[in-house]
Amino acid sequence: MFGFEEKLEWGEEGEKAVASWLISRGVSVAPLYQFKNHDKAPILMTKEKSLTLPDLTCWHDGQNYFVECKRKNQWVSFKGVIEIGLDQRHFDQYCDIKKQTGQKVFIFFVHENKDPGIYFQEIDVLKLKIRRWDGRKPNGDYIMRPMALFPKNTLTLARI
Repeated sequence: MFGFEEKLEWGEEGEKAVASWLISRGVSVAPLYQFKNHDKAPILMTKEKSLTLPDLTCWHDGQNYFVECKRKNQWVSFKGVIEIGLDQRHFDQYCDIKKQTGQKVFIFFVHENKDPGIYFQEIDVLKLKIRRWDGRKPNGDYIMRPMALFPKNTLTLARI
């Protein structure tokens, strides 16, 4: 599999694709870090804790909002439902960021393989459809960090 640098570069290509798509629709985009040579995500510091900020800050028609970008290469099937997701801790922090700032937060998934495209949804809609997975197999073996998963049919496919 890829090392850290290769994974980071692969994900950044997804961020660039989302930023380009947004810009082509008249959205002004400010990446919260440069696409190259960064080693930590920017944070929002509050009295209680620090929260990881989404990848992009966007403005359109006098409104601003945040966009988190995730690049994926497979869908997940759970009990017949096709899903996609992200790290649960980060999702929870993005929910906190919306609460702290009052700004909308969108999650964008750049999907590579079966049904490729850019899919997105606002975080409040995703919260209504979330399935939290603890990162363990049915036998209790740990596979990965806990995930926040969402049905594919909850997402909007971007028109490219």
